[in-house]
Amino acid sequence: MVGSSSEDIRCTEGWVGMDFQMAEMSAEDSDEVLALWKNTEGVGLDEGTDTHEGVAAYLVRNPGLSFVARRDGKVAGAVLCGHDGRRGYASRKALSTIRRGPSAT
Repeated sequence: MVGSSSEDIRCTEGWVGMDFQMAEMSAEDSDEVLALWKNTEGVGLDEGTDTHEGVAAYLVRNPGLSFVARRDGKVAGAVLCGHDGRRGYASRKALSTIRRGPSAT
């Protein structure tokens, strides 16, 4: 998927009737993504690094690895990924509870 961030992907397996548009995460997404993480149970945020500037810097250090899923133009899911040169990390990930469907509650 890396390198084809402008492609639309229809997620159908396990997601009846839900269409998502996947895109590489950009600094412009950070406010919506931070709001999603803040409102997702179990996602712990750090006041020092989980900011608009912190996310933007992380994306610069780890280009092409983080993605957002949009539905109806709004961020419905996000994954922030990076690496230390040897190991890869999915450090933040969330899917909006209102986007999960009836079996998620």
